[in-house]
Amino acid sequence: MSGSIPRERETNLIEAKDAALKFGTTMALDGVNLLLSPGEVVSLTGASGSGKSTLMHCMAGLVTPDSGGIVWDGQDIAVWSAEDRAKLRRERLGFVFQFGDLVAELSLLENVCLPLLLTGQKMRKAKVAASEILELLGLTDEQLRRPDQVSGGQAQRAAVARALVNQPDFVFADEPTGSLDSSNAILVLDAFISAASAVNAGVLLVTHDPDVASHADRRVKMADGRVV
Repeated sequence: MSGSIPRERETNLIEAKDAALKFGTTMALDGVNLLLSPGEVVSLTGASGSGKSTLMHCMAGLVTPDSGGIVWDGQDIAVWSAEDRAKLRRERLGFVFQFGDLVAELSLLENVCLPLLLTGQKMRKAKVAASEILELLGLTDEQLRRPDQVSGGQAQRAAVARALVNQPDFVFADEPTGSLDSSNAILVLDAFISAASAVNAGVLLVTHDPDVASHADRRVKMADGRVV
């Protein structure tokens, strides 16, 4: 990205340590251990209800486990305040969802600006950074269009751009190609992994699709709330 230098990473490790969580009588996580490293693409697979999305939510600080810990750079974020965990997500994480979840009334460029504006960046500077990441994802010609004016694959690439625009340490992606046909899914996934590598962001890729999982550096499978 012209004019943008990826931040130097220190350890920036995320680790689930014996994380356990119940929803009522259901054991969603049962003593899970998982370490994520900077720049690594990890796929997390398993049947519906295996605990993969719950684990992702815990590692992102959205949900607090009942026991065990979620450790960022040696600090257990489970004891942090909700405000501090929200700051962590704003400044050091990106998220990609199955249906993109772009704001329909905004252009792709304006959608990608949003994470930067939430951290206090001025609109002019945010637009420069957003334009650069959109160019990296092949969306320069579409950046002023709204989500309903582009294809599903282009909208999902814009969602990827939004997740990467603040050069996060990690991106959490929950079925990011699940709403696309197979050819578009591979195009979006290849662009996603390439752009994440360009900003040195690690990726946790939650998916049920073995073809998607095969693009990861490391594959992790879950069943009944455990890593197997």
